[in-house]
Formats: sequence, structure tokens, C-alpha cells
Amino acid sequence: MCGNEPVILSGDFNVDQHDESYALLQNSGRLTDAFEAAKIRYARAGTFNGYNPNETSDSRIDHIFVSSGFDVVRYGILTDSYRDSASIRLPSDHFPVKAEVRWK
Repeated sequence: MCGNEPVILSGDFNVDQHDESYALLQNSGRLTDAFEAAKIRYARAGTFNGYNPNETSDSRIDHIFVSSGFDVVRYGILTDSYRDSASIRLPSDHFPVKAEVRWK
């Protein structure tokens, strides 16, 4: 679809890293999961939280895939939340995913 151009594909795939659909992309020879490629990882939990800030799992259903045109410097699942005196507030039922990538 993109020929030999550098590509970043990201989104809520609703399948984790153990799913056959994930493997199709990861093993395609064209794209690599930024989590796997990152030199530094900050991922203490999976990406789905169900609006529960204490939810933990290793299940990553939100992914960033990169082509060989990129180096992945850092990858993180950002588990910070909004806290006030009465409650903890999460803006989404997914934690944001971030990758710092550099052109090769």
C-alpha cells in the first residue's frame, strides 16, 4: 500500500500482542511493533483500563507499528491520571501510548 515509503501505523486494534491479527502485522516483514523495537520501555500495565486506574495486565490492545525507516528510541504506556481530593479521573478507558521515533 505504501511501497517503500516509511510508515507509522497506530490505533486501537482491540487485539493484544498474543492475537493472530497482531502476529500478521508483527511478522509481515514490513512493520514492527514499537514496543518490541524500543531501546527504552515504560510499560507497567496494558493499555486497556476500563476506567479503573488500578487495572493492570500485560495486554496491549493499542499499538504503534513502524516500518524499517524508523528507529524507536522510547516507548511508553502513560498511566498517569487526573486526581483531585475526592476521586481519580481517567479521560478514557484506554491508557495513551507514546513512542519517540527517529528517521534513519
